[in-house]
Amino acid sequence: MAKKSALDALSPFCHAEWVFKRGKGEIGTLVDGTLLDPFLFLRSSYEKLSIAGKIAQNLLFSQLPGKSAPRLYQLFLAYLKQIALFAKPNILSSSFQLKILMHEGLFDLQEENFAPDEWQILLELAFTPTFSKLQQVNLSPDIEEKIDALFKKQI
Repeated sequence: MAKKSALDALSPFCHAEWVFKRGKGEIGTLVDGTLLDPFLFLRSSYEKLSIAGKIAQNLLFSQLPGKSAPRLYQLFLAYLKQIALFAKPNILSSSFQLKILMHEGLFDLQEENFAPDEWQILLELAFTPTFSKLQQVNLSPDIEEKIDALFKKQI
């Protein structure tokens, strides 16, 4: 039987712990890896994989390299797990963008590009305390695009 290597824990969108050994340069040597959650359900459809990719890209785009943000990382993992449960997982992507803006102190309640009824949806996406209530939000493609534009503008 072949010995399992640390590389078994490396695949897109897997939650794993890795142990690195410091080297002479900036890049360490991978010594060990433990797979915690493979998130296999993300591979069940292109839509789910795309939403996971968008959430991850937004997280990477918004954070400085080496900056510790453990609460934001835990939120990221929670959102990834919810993708399988949402009929319309794009709601998660828009909500996560607003959560990042709040985390960074960039969610501007004076933003003028949203109508009053759209603000109600933004506030629901940003502040709804449970995923079950978040599933009930009615997100139009127009508002989704506006949230995306706001995120890119602010970050």
